[in-house]
Amino acid sequence: MANSITYTPQAIDLAGLKSFCRVDGSDDDNLLTFLYEAACEEALSYAHVVVGSADITSDTVWASSYELPYWPLGSITSVTVYVEGVATADTEYELLDGVISPSIGEEGDRMVIVYTAGYAAAPKDLIHAIYQRVKFGYDFGDDMPYNVGPRFFDRIVFRYRRNFA
Repeated sequence: MANSITYTPQAIDLAGLKSFCRVDGSDDDNLLTFLYEAACEEALSYAHVVVGSADITSDTVWASSYELPYWPLGSITSVTVYVEGVATADTEYELLDGVISPSIGEEGDRMVIVYTAGYAAAPKDLIHAIYQRVKFGYDFGDDMPYNVGPRFFDRIVFRYRRNFA
């Protein structure tokens, strides 16, 4: 059982990013775009926060409640529970703050949830953390080592991390 995700980073504001990084000209546009997309993917990996849009399929074992792993939640496309191996659409599930409670099935059954997630326009502090990550990567090739103290990126993006039970 696993999650599959198709992810598209939020569209880059290249002029804003270049201004933040104090870059003139267009020689490094491809590098800045690469660093921006990498920072968005790092936020996805680190905090499961989708800066942009994502289509997600969570294929899991049935539980009375299941916290959707990527957020912010967009919409639920489908919930399918495999009762005795037979796929049954669950249209009566409950959803509260990213936690889905199926109305059918029982422990041991397979459950597949297809949904969308992502910020169309991410909060300013999250974009600032991503820009800071890009700037540091552009200027120095890396961020602070992990053993020195919390990196700026970690401190900001950690606020968006969901705590899974």
